[in-house]
Amino acid sequence: MRYSYNQCAFELLDLYRAKITKTDDVDLRELKKWIRLQRSVWLRNEYNKNREIDDACEQDLGAVQMDMMDGTFLNVPGTGITTPVLISRLEIPTTVELYDRPALTRIGPVSKLNYNYLPVVNLTRLPFVGNGRFNMNSIYPFQWNNHIGIICKGTNINFTDILTNGLNVVGIFEDITAAARYPEHGDTVGLTAGFSTIKYFDDDSEAPIHDWMLYYMREQLIKLEGNISYQVTEKEEQKNGKE
Repeated sequence: MRYSYNQCAFELLDLYRAKITKTDDVDLRELKKWIRLQRSVWLRNEYNKNREIDDACEQDLGAVQMDMMDGTFLNVPGTGITTPVLISRLEIPTTVELYDRPALTRIGPVSKLNYNYLPVVNLTRLPFVGNGRFNMNSIYPFQWNNHIGIICKGTNINFTDILTNGLNVVGIFEDITAAARYPEHGDTVGLTAGFSTIKYFDDDSEAPIHDWMLYYMREQLIKLEGNISYQVTEKEEQKNGKE
């Protein structure tokens, strides 16, 4: 079963009022921030144990609009990149942090769902991949300043399909709302800069928050005796520090 933010928040609010003896009620907006934080923490802890990612936790960004640019624009240290690369026009939402990789589960063409370009290559390794006789036509995805990109050093690759239809990106993202509302590339008349209108999503929409996550959050809320403010504040300070 999947919950919306409001379903999850009100269920935890009822638990707070029933189990925790405090004169002050918890703020609903703060509780929703805490739910987002707890979901990210739980998923990060689970999938850092090399467990297979549950596709029910994933979100599909749809067709991400891509632009072609010269590889030298990336400013990769060392020998640099001279091959043209495709870079997403917009930043993609922040993925859940894993030890060895971003929590992305699919990067591939929209028209060929059986193709997957993973794993994501570290930016500093781009000069050293795809230089062999048998892998020069392979496509390698990478992240650059919160954008997603792909590169191929072969001469037989035609990126027309991806430039026209976009690149499909699927993963586990920290902010469910940002991922759900991510604008999708399309061909409809009246689009601005090649994008459709932002997809509808609010706190009543079904989200990748499952009953087993809610069980974990109930335990944490009781353990913390409802003192969630410092956790939310600490996470926001860490995020601001990174920016």
